[in-house]
Amino acid sequence: MTKIYRYIVYTTITLVCISLLFWKVTCYRKTSVSADGAVEIKSFVDSRDRQFILDMFQKYWYWLVENPNFSPEFMMDHLSPDKKPENFGKEIIKVLYVNGEPAGFTTYNKQTFYKGYYHFLLVDEKFRGHRYADKIVRYALDDLFNQGVEKVWLAVRDNNKAAKNVYNRIGFKEVTKIDGFEKLEITKEDYESKKKADDMNISSNAFKNNGEIPKKYSCDGEDISPELSWSGAPSGTKSFALLVDDPDAPSGTFVHWILYNIPANINKLEENSDKYENGRNDFGKNKYGGPCPPKGDAHHYYFKIYALDIEKLENLDKNNFESSIQGHVLDKAELVGVYKRAE
Repeated sequence: MTKIYRYIVYTTITLVCISLLFWKVTCYRKTSVSADGAVEIKSFVDSRDRQFILDMFQKYWYWLVENPNFSPEFMMDHLSPDKKPENFGKEIIKVLYVNGEPAGFTTYNKQTFYKGYYHFLLVDEKFRGHRYADKIVRYALDDLFNQGVEKVWLAVRDNNKAAKNVYNRIGFKEVTKIDGFEKLEITKEDYESKKKADDMNISSNAFKNNGEIPKKYSCDGEDISPELSWSGAPSGTKSFALLVDDPDAPSGTFVHWILYNIPANINKLEENSDKYENGRNDFGKNKYGGPCPPKGDAHHYYFKIYALDIEKLENLDKNNFESSIQGHVLDKAELVGVYKRAE
């Protein structure tokens, strides 16, 4: 009997452990990620998202943005299992994932008179410092303005500096103060104007975006790199990395140039630049390789600049570039050039 009892106990413990492991793995859905930020924003779906949101309310209530009319208890009641999981009233709920892990959420709605109301934004403390709050706010604003909303407002506590920094960067303006809260508003026009001014961009004096790359910078010419310059890098940028590739190549995306550990105070590469660290490309060389497509259709060449939150990377090449910068991308910009070889 003792052996049988022990067997039952050990078996039960083992099954419980396996169940807990399975729950941990599946409770928060994994999603596909990409190197440029590894961030996804998805609709609130089911009880697994609900539990994450309830946990966030308990841990980080009033961390970034708050609604003075709704208490945590009110929100938790509306997210309880007996309520519809996808919304309450006209509320829209979005969950932010970083590398497949839920990191924050936001709620907002489209009200009448073409005016939107932004309710809540919470981001897990361990994900601070990467501008994920900015990303999810911009997502919500894009969504509201695309629905025809002309103005969005929110309320935030006077002493909530973290929230104010986020909304100041995005372009919200203070309208009034009442009972320890500030009411902030942003119009679609102001949002689009600020967004355009703040966006990171890259350009070249050799060709325009979607323009033809001169022969000089190809394997048919001098095969040297063109001049490149960029602007709009976010604060917190510690270095830049550059990737040039051709997704039209017959064998799949072909990497032409990898340049990294470009200092944060640099915003330009001169023509035929040989500075900073080069990674091995698909030519098998640690330097720039210009367009060299087979004769026929034109190919598109993407010059991508990444603003990173890390100062030094080591031994980057075509195989590990994306995995090496994953989770470190604050922003990116790209310039597309076109090249076609003569028949």
